[in-house]
Amino acid sequence: MTVIFADGFENHVFVPPWTSTTISAGCTLDILTTNPHHGTYHARSKSAGNASDSAAARKYISAAPIAFASAAFEFVSLGIPVGERVTFLWAGDGTYAYFVEAAIFNVLGTLKWYLGVIENNVYTWYAGTHTPVTGTYYRVEIKRDVTNGLESLWVDGVLEASAVQVITQNTTVFYVGQIFQTGAGINEIYFDCAVVADAYYGQETMLYECLSHKESGTIVTTTELSYSSDKLSYYDSS
Repeated sequence: MTVIFADGFENHVFVPPWTSTTISAGCTLDILTTNPHHGTYHARSKSAGNASDSAAARKYISAAPIAFASAAFEFVSLGIPVGERVTFLWAGDGTYAYFVEAAIFNVLGTLKWYLGVIENNVYTWYAGTHTPVTGTYYRVEIKRDVTNGLESLWVDGVLEASAVQVITQNTTVFYVGQIFQTGAGINEIYFDCAVVADAYYGQETMLYECLSHKESGTIVTTTELSYSSDKLSYYDSS
């Protein structure tokens, strides 16, 4: 498995290694030491309470037919009105008409994980089975597989939703943070340990090895991990 991009925010800046950020008026995107998932620093996005608010980090990558994107998320507050959503993890192409996203929907007063598959601006939603809560970190991972027409959402290593849907256009952009919200409400999200890879890598041990040994702009190969015989090498593609 090759990790295409990884950042644990330990350099306590967004750019570089991120390509850029997107921040709507009145929203907040910053790096804190309040409650990191690993290390000393983590990122935070906070909306201003308006529909279409965005506060996220953006990374352009080389075109990938199969991409797995993930990060650790703690939802500090979720002010999502009934029938609305907040999107916090996104992988797609540069036209923004072809992508896969992880979102939380308010379904009749109950929050649910959702996998969104967007192909040529046509949305298809796949509901998860569990309810996210505030105050705890979740490891969220999505798959966008153009080669095989497969899309998935995992939360803490458990498959929440999946689809077999033909999609086109390789993944070239990755977003993390509060990417988009519908409806008015204050949402505050901590996020950490962001990764894009070409295969599923799952839970903590591999991720922690990866991020704790990361040196921006260099190739790093980890030691063999306790639960996997694979060795992991990666680079920062910025």
